[in-house]
Amino acid sequence: MTIRTWVAAAASTAILTTALVVAPSAAFAASSAEGAGAASADCNFGQRVMNIWRQLPDELQADLKHLRELEPSARRDAAIEIRQKALAGDYGDEPQARAEMMKDRRILAIETMPIELKHALLDLRNADPGDRRELARQIAEDALAGAYGPQAQHTVETIRASDFWQECVAD
Repeated sequence: MTIRTWVAAAASTAILTTALVVAPSAAFAASSAEGAGAASADCNFGQRVMNIWRQLPDELQADLKHLRELEPSARRDAAIEIRQKALAGDYGDEPQARAEMMKDRRILAIETMPIELKHALLDLRNADPGDRRELARQIAEDALAGAYGPQAQHTVETIRASDFWQECVAD
């Protein structure tokens, strides 16, 4: 699997299905920081992620790190609990504001998402772990081909045109 496919799958899945809180989890931050340099000498995305990570409150960092230790079946419930704590202001005012912004964006994204894409993402979430990469790759390819409508296609095209994609993922 190429880093391009992995990043597209991870980003799409994270953004569209969980939209967790304010920043990537510890697992994503660590893997991005390690893998970013391998993608391109110009890639500084991992450093940006680590800078954001360092600004998070200690309790939020600890809760996100704990997610990594959980079994996948328990991880989703724990992530929801973290999101609820952020929305309640348990991590402070800035994380609360960002969590509210992400909640609004997530609601809008889900409400406006084509039903076919919703079904594909549910299938991805419910798939066996060994099948998820291939399903995520197929969803990304289908979105780029316009199978989920012009908005999903535009989103994929925008991601691919971004500095991150060009610096860190593009061949």
